[in-house]
Amino acid sequence: MHVDIETEKKDVSLIQLNYDQSKELEVTQNEIKESDEISAEEMTLKFLGADESKIYFNFKNKENGIDEKLDFSLKYWASYVKYLPDGHQNSGDYIFRPIKGEYESMSYSKYLNGTISTGETHSQMDFYFSLAQEGNEEQSQEARVHVSIDKELQVLKFDVDLESLPKIVFDGYEVTANFHVENFDNNQTFYTDSNGLEM
Repeated sequence: MHVDIETEKKDVSLIQLNYDQSKELEVTQNEIKESDEISAEEMTLKFLGADESKIYFNFKNKENGIDEKLDFSLKYWASYVKYLPDGHQNSGDYIFRPIKGEYESMSYSKYLNGTISTGETHSQMDFYFSLAQEGNEEQSQEARVHVSIDKELQVLKFDVDLESLPKIVFDGYEVTANFHVENFDNNQTFYTDSNGLEM
């Protein structure tokens, strides 16, 4: 919501909101199955299934004719950390630097299950990832991925929550959210994150 209002120095402005309609806010939640879908206006996202580490979708936008298959996974790179000064930058905040000789990212965790929540005002899919360390029943590298459709921006929204830090195997983990879209028309535009890395 945006309200255009001017307030003089040392004054206070109050805004009163009056609701003239009601919405049913109750949401039903079920275990997700293949072909379950969420939608917002002309956009639909259908869950196609999952394998050990990826979740698969089909996205349709009737307004512009988009019909694309995509998948999502969590991967990681082992961070470069040198404890004695050697003139090289360690991996850290805004510095993505994997260890030498690592050319492929590794799976961060495995897909466990998912749920779908539907209501009159909002629909969302939630997916749960986790990894049991070898010889240990305790779960680690847990993650929760919330998937929804933003009606105003007309985009898919993926919120990733890393629930737990991994067991210490490396000095650090560079966890990445990985998307793969079939037949993606980028209109000659390269999309990247703040580090200039692949998306």
